[in-house]
Amino acid sequence: MKSVGIFLLLLVMVSSAVAQSKEATAAQLDGKERQLEDLYADYWRTEYKKALGDQQASSSSTEERIRGVFKDEGFLVSLKNTSFRDSLLNRRRDLFLHEAVFTIITTDAKLNALEESITREEGNFRYKIGDKQDTRAELGNLVASSPDRRTREQAWRARAQIAPLNGARSCFPLLLVECESQEQQFLVPLDL
Repeated sequence: MKSVGIFLLLLVMVSSAVAQSKEATAAQLDGKERQLEDLYADYWRTEYKKALGDQQASSSSTEERIRGVFKDEGFLVSLKNTSFRDSLLNRRRDLFLHEAVFTIITTDAKLNALEESITREEGNFRYKIGDKQDTRAELGNLVASSPDRRTREQAWRARAQIAPLNGARSCFPLLLVECESQEQQFLVPLDL
């Protein structure tokens, strides 16, 4: 009888510790998601400035801070090993882990520098739509919000004008990412 009582006491203590661990992991996930929300907002504001041709705009520091959110391997392992009762929290966990793997694989400093130079060149490029010359950002705005269907189509088709200039250079980073992802699939601590 005494051993059954001790067993029940230990079981209660362990389940309490597991519940506290899950709550702490969920709270940490909330914090990291909020942090990423702010960082991605900064990133896209900077990218928009670059697309408008701002030569001083750089998203490198923001990208580094985004990578920093995913460098907490202890948290990633804890998150991966935690199963929540709430299905929405489990889905958030899965999305965060997928984003972590994607970020670890695709955010390489060399690729980032190449991507920034391509984006800057695209920001300086002027797309011809009828008799107008528009930036990449203006082109995107036309595609997304012009009430005139013909203008939207012309803007959509005009995006191909950059391909002869950046086509080969844009493919190179994609090939590098593919090669690196094959090399790093064994280095990434998550096996999603």
